Amino acid sequence: MGILVPAFLGLSIFIGGVVLFYMFRKQYTEQVISSNLLWEQVMNEWQATTWWKKLQRQLLLLLQILILLFLMLALARPFFTADGLEGDHVIILLDSSASMTTTIDQDGTTRFEQAKKEISGLIDKRSRSQAVSIISIASTPTLVVNREIDQRVMKDALEEITISYEYSEIQRALSLAKALSEQQASSIYVFSDQMTEEHFIESQINSPFHVVNIAGENDRNISIMTFGVNTSRAGALGVVTLRNESSEEQLVTIQVMADGELVHTETVQMEATTQAYLTIGALPPATYYTAKIIEDDIYPLDNVAYSFSSIEVKPVLYLLGDINPFLHKVFLQLGNDIIQAEKIEDVHEFAKNSIVIASETEQVFEVGRPLFLLPSAEGEGIPLEKKVEIKSNDELFSYADVEEIYISQAQSQVSQSVSLVDTVMFSGDIPLIQKGYKNGLPFVQLLFDIQDSDWPLHFSFPIFIYHSLEYLKGESTHFGYFQPNEERALQLETAGMYSVIDETEEVIATFDRDNDFFRAPNKPGLYSLVDSEGNIKRFAVILDEREKETQAYQSFSKQGKETTMETGTVQYEWWPWLLLIAFIILLVEWEVYRRGIRA
Repeated sequence: MGILVPAFLGLSIFIGGVVLFYMFRKQYTEQVISSNLLWEQVMNEWQATTWWKKLQRQLLLLLQILILLFLMLALARPFFTADGLEGDHVIILLDSSASMTTTIDQDGTTRFEQAKKEISGLIDKRSRSQAVSIISIASTPTLVVNREIDQRVMKDALEEITISYEYSEIQRALSLAKALSEQQASSIYVFSDQMTEEHFIESQINSPFHVVNIAGENDRNISIMTFGVNTSRAGALGVVTLRNESSEEQLVTIQVMADGELVHTETVQMEATTQAYLTIGALPPATYYTAKIIEDDIYPLDNVAYSFSSIEVKPVLYLLGDINPFLHKVFLQLGNDIIQAEKIEDVHEFAKNSIVIASETEQVFEVGRPLFLLPSAEGEGIPLEKKVEIKSNDELFSYADVEEIYISQAQSQVSQSVSLVDTVMFSGDIPLIQKGYKNGLPFVQLLFDIQDSDWPLHFSFPIFIYHSLEYLKGESTHFGYFQPNEERALQLETAGMYSVIDETEEVIATFDRDNDFFRAPNKPGLYSLVDSEGNIKRFAVILDEREKETQAYQSFSKQGKETTMETGTVQYEWWPWLLLIAFIILLVEWEVYRRGIRA
């Protein structure tokens, strides 16, 4: 308990002034009248009354003294102290991953909402001199507030943080927090549900470290771990993996829909903390399937899963000009329909689902189709002096070993007419195969003549051609699966703007194919990408597998190596309450005066 400005207690002199004013009130002249004896008796009784009973009749005086007293105390700013936070800098980390949407009580409060409440209370405990930084934990940590002093700015920024639905890269966020803490004495607070002591040990943080893993009142959660549909012309067979995370036995009802129409319902009894595998046969052909758990639980995000039809239509291949016979033979073996022509002008119209194989020319980029580009015959070749290498983990070379192949020379000049180029095969500094996008469409380009290589004699050659066609063809009705907020270059035929539509048929975003990479929505669900001509391609935003775990770990605290850091104190001023009391007394005093009460 203390007073910040004791000098204002000197204003008590005004209280004495009010008392003096009452002492010099009007004095009346004595006058004897016929009823003087009655007045003498009254005055004798008044003079015989004790001083404190006399004071009771001076109600206005008492009220005015109390008003002045409370105003004086408010100006003196009394306060009481409480333990605060450690260090000069408080770093707060808030997990915004999908699992933080788990509910913790019957009112539907989520872990994320509860974490915000506790952070707000933590901010209230800071002293005026302590700076606060807030980090939002997602796949990429975001510094929301950096060394802020203004409490209102902190809380406004805290309210603006939303769920990212991404997997929380806690270790990366701790690295950022560690960098911030090294500049001055700091304490770190983490609000999450999946933070473990192993994360703390790996981060090697020296500051005081406090983790609040927010749990809930119950653990009732059933999740769809996997859902797949094997489709064929005759029908479809679905397989669903369910997991009961609850500590009690649960009755689970699952529905399967084909293109949004309910086609199957099944109920299964699941023991506590077990998995169940369901096989669902006789599903009708459809472009996409949805599996959904009907029962409500603490984590609704893992109650729905999507699967797209695996029926594939092989693209038509347009072979323009002279094509190496080895290539021609591989295309035939892969079962694609082939149309040959001498030049582009000989093709009246390219099929919608097609790939063009031709030498690079300006005209070939105008056909608006995915391209498999072959080297032109112009220019002299560049002899290769180093062995052939490939880009690690590139999809075009999956299961394809190229260490033993031989290429004698490469094209003398590399094309500069395409953008977004990625070199996937090279010899030293000389590119041999490139892939990329131009005008939103993919291409694969060979920068050496197949006749200058023995690659067609190796088994990896047809594998490479197969993966190249898969890369070029894209999907006819869907784009597959995205992580929340994932960016990806899409193979789109129609130029211009596209609309992103959710399951409620609401447009939630737009996408310009010619200028932007596509960015998936952040919330899991089924979405459609619609072009200006009304063509629809669906995709699903799904949870990271690690975000299907709802178990909350134990909270803990670690002192770190800075054991000498003291915990500060917080001053809670209560002068606003004194002002409120003074205002209420002022209203009472005004009412007394209005009614004409006099001593």
